Amino acid sequence: MKYERFLSDLNKNGETVQYCVDLKQLNSFGIGGKTKYLVVANKAKTIKEIAKYTKLFYIVGNGTNIVFPDKLYKGTIIKLGKSFSTIKVKNNKVVAGASTNLFALNNFLKDNELSGLEFTFGIPGSVGGAVFMNAGAFGDEIGNYVTRVKIFDGEKIYWTKNFTFSYRNSTFKQKKYVILFVELTLSKGRKEEIEKKQKEFLEKRKTTQPYGEKSAGSVFKRIEKNGKTFFPAKIIDKLGLKGVKIGSAEISTKHAGFIVNKNSATQKDVKKLIKKVKNKIKRETGFKLEEEIILLKGDTKWLS
Repeated sequence: MKYERFLSDLNKNGETVQYCVDLKQLNSFGIGGKTKYLVVANKAKTIKEIAKYTKLFYIVGNGTNIVFPDKLYKGTIIKLGKSFSTIKVKNNKVVAGASTNLFALNNFLKDNELSGLEFTFGIPGSVGGAVFMNAGAFGDEIGNYVTRVKIFDGEKIYWTKNFTFSYRNSTFKQKKYVILFVELTLSKGRKEEIEKKQKEFLEKRKTTQPYGEKSAGSVFKRIEKNGKTFFPAKIIDKLGLKGVKIGSAEISTKHAGFIVNKNSATQKDVKKLIKKVKNKIKRETGFKLEEEIILLKGDTKWLS
């Protein structure tokens, strides 16, 4: 009851609190049941206060790499509001809020003639989500440009330079820190050249990926073994799994590294399809695949 009163007070003090919200509208996969509470937070202290009452909350950006549970998420889903979508620049350093859309960031960088993140143009995620997962494409990763991050570590809110990145991983992901703002250090460039690169990367995505379809992006991490790199999509394609469906979840016929929601797919459908792929690849090649997407459980805690 104390938490309910706290949420009611939040609503009265300018934050947005909703109850029993459809999760399908909060992710690019169009999958999910309901969340008990949804808080759109515009103050860092709101997240800090929520954490005092409950550890059962989850931070969602644009929801582009997450598969929500089919029934009820028993805790609180927190979305960062407009105050976390600001972008500021000084010389070649940019500070962007965690909820900033990567399209908006790229347009800002183009207008300010700052180069480096063109490879992210077309990724439908947020800055916070991209840094959390160390999003990458076309041989580059966002972690290569991050110099400071403002976080909530479960107790305190502060700027830090103490972090590391690896393939689809970061200190923030490992320690479940909440990313609030990110400082990026970029290079000076010419607007025309930046725009040209952005368009080239976007076109590559549109021609090679199921762009515009409901998905959570690339499903599996690449495989590193004996000094060699193996790409799951190529293996899945070679094994004839393109187009395989379970329920409304289908391995994309355009790019075998994606699972798409053809109609009304459920998390259960996606999990079964992932298991089918993993088992076949394990039998045929000996490789053990690891998911890149996040399959959220109904009782997942953000801060443990």
